[in-house]
Amino acid sequence: MPRFYFLCLFLFSPSFAQAESCTATSLQEAENLIFTASNCETAVTLYEACGEKATSYKNLYILSRHALKKCEKEFLPLLTRHNKRDYNVMDRRCYKKDASTPIFYSPKLMCQPYIAHGMARIANTARAEAKKMPNPPL
Repeated sequence: MPRFYFLCLFLFSPSFAQAESCTATSLQEAENLIFTASNCETAVTLYEACGEKATSYKNLYILSRHALKKCEKEFLPLLTRHNKRDYNVMDRRCYKKDASTPIFYSPKLMCQPYIAHGMARIANTARAEAKKMPNPPL
């Protein structure tokens, strides 16, 4: 499990982000941009770009939920029982907070899209590797 955890920490580091600009002028437009993104990578990149324009933690939280759901669609069906347990452990670490900050507004809660992005990258890599493998002879 520790190797898997550190691999995910490496994969969802902020260095993956490409220069993407948020063209949304309102929260609703930003939600639609992220919701209609073609894949997890694009959704997280848009989340970062649009998140800079968020006026409150509540708005940032709403955008993070959309990015999270987009990424989870890519990898959740592929996880084994052990991978799901590891994902849940990493996910719970986002909820550690200061006693003075309500969980809904906690900035650490925003780490979930990055964890999901790392998991989606692992799943997409595994999916690509499986496609490269030749079919076994009958």
